[in-house]
Amino acid sequence: ERIKDEYDGKCSENAVQSQTHCAALLQQLWSKLDHESFMRPGGYTDYRVQVDSIIQTYKGTPGKGVQADQALEIFVKEKSDLGASILSADKNLTEQERRVKEEEARAEMERFKAEVAKREQEDMMKRLEDTEKAHRENERQLMERMERERKAALEENQRVLDQRLKEQRALMQEGFESRSKMMEAQIQSLRQEVAASKNSGGGGGCVLL
Repeated sequence: ERIKDEYDGKCSENAVQSQTHCAALLQQLWSKLDHESFMRPGGYTDYRVQVDSIIQTYKGTPGKGVQADQALEIFVKEKSDLGASILSADKNLTEQERRVKEEEARAEMERFKAEVAKREQEDMMKRLEDTEKAHRENERQLMERMERERKAALEENQRVLDQRLKEQRALMQEGFESRSKMMEAQIQSLRQEVAASKNSGGGGGCVLL
């Protein structure tokens, strides 16, 4: 009976020592984790990887004694609430991150649409400006051409007028007064043409007699 009591006492002592040793070992491994680092999107997956690593390291450590499995079971149960909290935070943060990313994507799309609209507006304004510029250039060239034609017609009319005056003077000097008077009507008409060309600023016709 005494031997049995001593045996039972020794077993109980070994169990206590084993439990104490295993709990200390698990706490040592656990203390290496940065628990706050798991409170983020995707944190629960990393947390499970780290916990599994602790368990594998624990199982591979010799000299744990008879309470090794029981100590591990207690440890896992104690950390289950923390795991649940990390999982909940992970889900909430992941959902929040998803909403933030969706909002950022919408904002980026709005910025893109605004930039496209701005570029289209700028392109349209440039096309209008180019069209107006081309119109002004065509108008300028047309006015220059009309002015050249007017001056050319004026010079031609003046040349013809000078020629007729010269011929009239020659006829008068030679005594052909009747023919000189006939030319007077032509000369008056030419003078009117020249005057009209000067006054109107338009393209006068070229009169050849």
